[in-house]
Order: sequence, then C-alpha cells, then structure tokens
Amino acid sequence: MTPCNQLFQSKASGPLSRAFLIVTVTSLLVSQSIAVPTAWSADVAPAVVVATEKATELPEADKSTLRDILSGKTTSWPDGTPIVLVLPPPTSVEMSWLCNEFFGVSVVAYRQVLAHRIAHGSETRLVEARDAAEVKGQLLATPGSVGPLLEADLSSSLRAIVVE
Repeated sequence: MTPCNQLFQSKASGPLSRAFLIVTVTSLLVSQSIAVPTAWSADVAPAVVVATEKATELPEADKSTLRDILSGKTTSWPDGTPIVLVLPPPTSVEMSWLCNEFFGVSVVAYRQVLAHRIAHGSETRLVEARDAAEVKGQLLATPGSVGPLLEADLSSSLRAIVVE
C-alpha cells in the first residue's frame, strides 16, 4: 500500500487532522511529480479510455457526468454502489491523458483537487495503483471502480465508458 493510499483510507477527523492530511498528500504528490508529455501527435497518441467492470450500472455518460465522477464530485453509481477511483502512477501516460482530456490541468493540480475533496468529506474512495497491471486488477476486483486504462488492456470483463 502506498503512503497516499494509507492517508486516503485513514479516518482523519477535526480541522487539524484534515489540514495535516491535505498538506501531507500535497507534499507527496508534488515530490513524486515528474515531467510527462502533455500532448501527442495523432500518429503516436496512446488509445486511453475510462474503464469500469461490465457489471457497473452506468448513467448516461456525457463528458460533464464523467468529469464529476473522475473528480470525486459524484460519489456513487445510479444503483447506489460507491465509486472507487483507481488511478495509475502520476507519471503514466494514462494519468496525463485523464488530466488533459477531462480537466485541462496538470497531474499535480488534479490530485490536489482530489485530496481536498476527500479531506473535506467526499465519500469517493481512491486507490493508487503502482502500474497499469494493478489498475486493471483493481478494476476487475473492485465493484464500482473506474479509472483510465490503455484500450489495449481492456479485457472481456471490462468496458470503456463511451462519452456521448
């Protein structure tokens, strides 16, 4: 379990604990920040999708709805299942794509928003994966999970969320 996972799963309470959590998580995220490509040419662009397990009941998926899910603003699926965000490493192609495609911000800024929302009571659970294989494994094993994944890594038990 990464230090971020331990912090996100802790039961911090009170303003001092929450402030410590925000500062600690932000420090961890900034310290792990490494420059990654923010744009690719069309002929080398990775095919990245937002994926979930096939059993997850999805709402009508427009970009705004998906942005609310990925930002921790929407915390459960239509059937009440809690949303679990499964995020790849900060330096991954998938993470860079997610931040550019849905938010137009850096990975550090995106993770700061998530840390802030979680510290201030968002019910969204966050799982930090070490690599793409762990992202895929978490998506397969965790009901209600969602996260960016290379299209080539989709399996018969996972599906891409198509934005209409």
